[in-house]
Amino acid sequence: MKSRLQKHRTSAIRQQHGRCIYCERPMGQHATAEHLHPRQDGGTDCRENIAAACRRCNHRRHAEPVCASLHFLDYYTLVLIEKSAGILPRIPMGRGAT
Repeated sequence: MKSRLQKHRTSAIRQQHGRCIYCERPMGQHATAEHLHPRQDGGTDCRENIAAACRRCNHRRHAEPVCASLHFLDYYTLVLIEKSAGILPRIPMGRGAT
């Protein structure tokens, strides 16, 4: 019987068409459940916090925030990653907005 985390990983793999959320290469049997908000920083195993990443990318990231791992990508790419993971980005709506 699959754990909740395994089910979320399987769902993420399907939603991402079998490609790593970071390098976009096919993952095959090397897919891992990637916590977008690391567990050690209070992230949970909920579906919105889980993306599928290849082992290489997941281990390279460790517990860094997603944006720290994406220094070579632009903001638009980060938004696409968040959307594919089911996370809606928070966009300020004007001066002083939170």
